[in-house]
Amino acid sequence: MKELIPAPPKALIDLVGGGFETVGPEFLRLYTTVGGLYPEAHVLDMGCGCGRMAIPLSDYMTKGTYRGFDVYAPAIDWCRENITNRYPNFRFDHVDAYNSYYNPNGTIRADEYRFPYSDASFDFAFASSLFTHIMWRETENYIREAYRVLRHGGRALFTFCLLNPETEDLIANGKSRLKFRFKGDRCRVESADDPARVVAYEEQDIRSLFAGADFAINDIYLGTWTGRGRGLTHQDMIVATKPLPAIER
Repeated sequence: MKELIPAPPKALIDLVGGGFETVGPEFLRLYTTVGGLYPEAHVLDMGCGCGRMAIPLSDYMTKGTYRGFDVYAPAIDWCRENITNRYPNFRFDHVDAYNSYYNPNGTIRADEYRFPYSDASFDFAFASSLFTHIMWRETENYIREAYRVLRHGGRALFTFCLLNPETEDLIANGKSRLKFRFKGDRCRVESADDPARVVAYEEQDIRSLFAGADFAINDIYLGTWTGRGRGLTHQDMIVATKPLPAIER
């Protein structure tokens, strides 16, 4: 029996918003039931942090592989020491990309960053609370890169804060803690001084972005962050597929 993975230090957990012991198992359930993840899959975790998703996945993905990347070096160091040493099929990459909140001294432009993985090398890609912390041009690039590294037929499950008429009404009526009062580049942000702290996008812009990258959106599940009474999870969630080539359909 493999040694249990310890919990990360509190400082690392707090940086990803807490809820470490509950959010990971919740998303493992969503990955399998909504996203179609299976134990033999080759998985990419975009913005993996300190292993909030990797730890619950480690016992599930017994025959698959996992790659995670993040801009916050201490989180990657912790994951390598505490997860990879116990589960060699789980590997972690540090990306020194600029982010005003997580990596303000980053030397790489995230809107030009090419993921260090081959084309069509993953069956499943996910990003939990990544697109709520990066700006429009970076989001464009990451969606395109996710498409590139997924195989045809592969699935993506990404979370966002999406703005639409219902969301705007909930915000205006004081239901949401997040107000997104400040305008950014094709987005709205919670903090003008630290734009990447929390970012929201117009739902129609994100739909168009997925379509422009040739993703097929399977479903959009609206979350509870706005004070909405029901939702699969806190943030809004998009499940999309890289379609099979026309000859294979």
